[in-house]
Formats: sequence, structure tokens, C-alpha cells
Amino acid sequence: ALHYLTDRGYTIDTLKEFGFGFSLKDRTQLTQLLQDLELTEQEMEATGLFVESQSGFFDRFNQRIMIPLRNEQGKVIAFSGRILPSDEEMVDEQEAKYLNSSETPIFNKRKFLFNYDLAKSAIRKSGQVVLYEGYMDVIASWQAGAKNGVASMGTSLTKEQIQILSRVANEIIIAYDSDRAGLDATNRAIELLQENSALTISILSLDAGKDPDEFI
Repeated sequence: ALHYLTDRGYTIDTLKEFGFGFSLKDRTQLTQLLQDLELTEQEMEATGLFVESQSGFFDRFNQRIMIPLRNEQGKVIAFSGRILPSDEEMVDEQEAKYLNSSETPIFNKRKFLFNYDLAKSAIRKSGQVVLYEGYMDVIASWQAGAKNGVASMGTSLTKEQIQILSRVANEIIIAYDSDRAGLDATNRAIELLQENSALTISILSLDAGKDPDEFI
């Protein structure tokens, strides 16, 4: 996992700053770790970190690169786990490339923006926010010096996220991938922004097929 991340150009300082981790293959590690807390079954279920079966609770995340998801105050409220590149051939409907925590009382995907806690001061200062498609694009751009980037959960921008950004920005720069899916998502975002905000809209045009991470 560490070799993959450093090979992609992320520095150790960046990985520490964003709190990267790794979930082990054994799907009982977190369950064992939390035994001392003596959580009830209802509390275990409410965390969004476990999958319940007939034989008990198992870790939702295993064998994945882990990225903490923070709220506006910088507190960890959920996680996103990326499958290892060596396991990507197993990616299918059951084994998604990225797996996020399920929604909980403190984690609402429609209201969540990745990196907003760190980016909001730079957004206010410049009046600009850059909207990326993925967490890794945000992190790569942050490392390269662009501190005003955020990402929604996938490419589905919501009215709630637009309201949050409208409070601190005057202009939004959409920097989605330049493949067909990214272009379609860009068009949907433009429509939603025009309907629900007065933000000036710009598009960051990348080489065909490239995402911002590759572009950097």
C-alpha cells in the first residue's frame, strides 16, 4: 500500500497530513480493537464500520488503503477505503474500487465535502473553490500547492453541497476527469449550480482522458 502511494508521487508528509492508513485482511481486527469499549449491537451498527452477519459483526473495510473523512471542524466522521491495485482485477459490483462508510447520524453524504475543513480558509481568501471528482485528485492538488480543492462523494454534486460552497466562494472551478463520465458529470454539475447558486462557473480543461492527479 505504501509503495503504491509513494510510487504515485505522494510524500510521507502528505500521507501523514491526510491520515492515510490500511485495513488488514483479517475482518475481525477492528471488532477486537473495540471490545474494551463494550459497545452495544445498536452502537456497533450505528458506526457504519461493520457488516452484521449471523455469526456476528465483521469489519466493513479489509485489505484497503484507508482515507479518513473529516467534517468541517476536522473531526473524523467516516472513512473511504481504496482497494489495492493488485486486487483491482477483483473489482465488480460486490468489490467496488472505493468503499465508503455507510451513512450514520454524523455522516450525511449529501452534506459532506472532502477536505472542506482544510480548504475553506484558502477558498475564502481567493473566492475560488476547485471541485474535483475524487479524493486522490484533491490530495495530489493540495500537495502541488492548490489548497482550495474539495470533492463530493463521487460525481454526484448536491444542492446541500452547493449551499455550503456558496457561503465561502464566489467562483467554482470544475476539475472533473476529461473522460465521457467526467464530461457528463460536469454538465450535470453546471445545470445544478445554475439552478441553485449565483456562483461563477469555470471549467478546468485537461488533456483528453486525464484526471487532475495524472495531469499534475
